[in-house]
Amino acid sequence: MGLDIISVVTEAEEAASKLKSEAASAAAALIENAKTNGKNSIDEAKKKALTESAAYSKEQDEKADSDIIAIEKETKEKVAALTASASNRIDAAAALIKERIVKG
Repeated sequence: MGLDIISVVTEAEEAASKLKSEAASAAAALIENAKTNGKNSIDEAKKKALTESAAYSKEQDEKADSDIIAIEKETKEKVAALTASASNRIDAAAALIKERIVKG
């Protein structure tokens, strides 16, 4: 009977050791899987951020181009108005000079 008990205890210890080893392997696999999933999630987040950043940058570039065109148009209109005003003043000055010359 003593030999049977030793045999049962030995088998139980071996089974426990095997279960412990299997549990450690399963835990290691789960940890590795979690690391891989985490890395994939980070990579996807980076890609999304880069895509959104590129879209935002493009949108800002388009707005800047639009603003430049509007400023250019406004500047041309101001130049035209100032040119017309200067021309009118030159005409008025020329008329005044003629009048003074004629009147003597």
